[in-house]
Amino acid sequence: MRTDSTGNIPFILGVTGHRDLFTSTDNSPEVVKKQVKQALISWQKRLGPDTPIWILSGLAEGADLLVAETVLELQSEGENILLLACLPMPEPAFRKDFVTEEELSGYVDIIERITNSKNRLFELKNPLSAKEFDTAINDREFGVLRSALYLNQSLFIAKYCNVLLALWDGHESKGPGGTADAVQYKLGNTPSWPENIIVDENLLPASDFDGQVSGIVHHIIVTRKTDSPKLAELTEFTSIEAGIGKLYSSVGQSKSKNILNDLIVHEFQLMLDEMTFYNQIAKNHTSESSEHNDNLFSTGAIFEKADSIAIANQSKYRNNVKAFFTIITPGFIAYELAGNYIDQLSSVYILLVVLFAMLGSWLLIKHVKKNDHKWQYQLARGVAETIRIREFLNIANVEPTAEPLIPRRFRENLPLLNHVIQLTEIQWWDKNYLSSPESIKNIWLDEQIKFLDSRLVLSANSFSELLYKRPRYAAHLCSKSASFSFYTAVVFGVILLLNLSAFYFAGFDFFSSLNGALMYIVQYGLMLAGIVVLWSEIAGYESTSLGYNSLKTLYERATILFEETPDRSSKKMLLELAKEAVYEHVTWTRSEMASDLKEK
Repeated sequence: MRTDSTGNIPFILGVTGHRDLFTSTDNSPEVVKKQVKQALISWQKRLGPDTPIWILSGLAEGADLLVAETVLELQSEGENILLLACLPMPEPAFRKDFVTEEELSGYVDIIERITNSKNRLFELKNPLSAKEFDTAINDREFGVLRSALYLNQSLFIAKYCNVLLALWDGHESKGPGGTADAVQYKLGNTPSWPENIIVDENLLPASDFDGQVSGIVHHIIVTRKTDSPKLAELTEFTSIEAGIGKLYSSVGQSKSKNILNDLIVHEFQLMLDEMTFYNQIAKNHTSESSEHNDNLFSTGAIFEKADSIAIANQSKYRNNVKAFFTIITPGFIAYELAGNYIDQLSSVYILLVVLFAMLGSWLLIKHVKKNDHKWQYQLARGVAETIRIREFLNIANVEPTAEPLIPRRFRENLPLLNHVIQLTEIQWWDKNYLSSPESIKNIWLDEQIKFLDSRLVLSANSFSELLYKRPRYAAHLCSKSASFSFYTAVVFGVILLLNLSAFYFAGFDFFSSLNGALMYIVQYGLMLAGIVVLWSEIAGYESTSLGYNSLKTLYERATILFEETPDRSSKKMLLELAKEAVYEHVTWTRSEMASDLKEK
């Protein structure tokens, strides 16, 4: 049943299928609709009630309209599912491609239901020139330019969905952009098309090594009269129960395909786990902005909720860290005292303090592991930051590229971040999306430099500000304090050693009465140095300040280049800057997780 999942991260099912699903076959609309419904419900059960499902559809006659109708029926039954319809051309031109009055009537009905609900309809950007586009939308014979629009729509749906739902007969396509082409493309095996057909290069794979479009296909088998050969052997994805039909993860059985398949399977399963985990957390947080609540497809709502989750869990984790040091510090002090009172009754009480500190810290670490506030904080902060960075690129009108913002070695550990980047990219593909390149310097570059400067300043107005908002200053003070404590212990240790040596070997008694005090200074100097270093390590001051400093240099350089270079060069520079910023954030995330209290 539908829950308030505004701001939760959606799972995207794309749709591809035959136009003539019912006009030239014996398929029963009722039977196929029942299978589609079963497939959608099986994904809902796998994802849980907190994860909304978006259906990305091209609304072509046949399979697309059948799935759209099924989705709208499920909505009316209260299911947590939305329809995201993308057209390859203006709607009046698109409706001319419907062959029968029955199909056209069904299409018009669905369009009205979409526009009068919280579902969404938009026109895709395309790679054609204005003259080519005008020719394409007025072409009634499906020439190469009009076919290019449909091909790019098909590639867009396949690229931006998590799973491609294919109502397909299993045979190869007769023309460019057919169902089999979408299936192959989703499985990392880009088909070859005629040289004269225009394909948006930003939808194509960057390389075979990284940036390939790949994922999972959910095949609902339909029959169809065709003389096309069967597609090559497909690798089944058996880790998840399909419910109906079959799941595929790659084409063929070669060594390279098997390696790719293993990578895809790992990333997909981890992405599902991270998405489910995140949305379970997100259900306890509400999105405060009514502006974003009115647009369920806005990643602004996801950003706001992720930011709220990050702040809340960061506060909880910090409280756990403070509690940890509150517990262990008396334990350390008592431990240093224990040796001096070993033959006295007071040693019992001292050792009890040590044992209680050990037990308390152990219980607290178990509590930290169970609640995992730092991982919740890091994951939510990663979601918010990657959305923010990609949204700035959208505003600057920097088109999504085939090469991902997150390198492969990080995507296999944090695939959810790559998913939310793609969610944000979808907004750029809307032809009516309003970019504002001239504002990007003020709202992104200058603001980011201002933020980094505030974090790198060597002063603080309060102790709380020092601990949590001034990592460079805190790292500096921790280093100085630890060094001072350590070298003080060393100096007094040397004095104590010389005094004892003089007494035992030469019989000189300079200030033996102070030996105990000297020993305390040595013990507690080393103890204090250790506690300060441990705090600094868990707080991640050093790695955070280094990352901030590196980013500040990049943003300052980018600001200069943005003012000096022409528009196209600025776009390329902003894209490179975004990659560096994402890389820095993911590196920081991994560093922070290594210093998590639960690992101590």
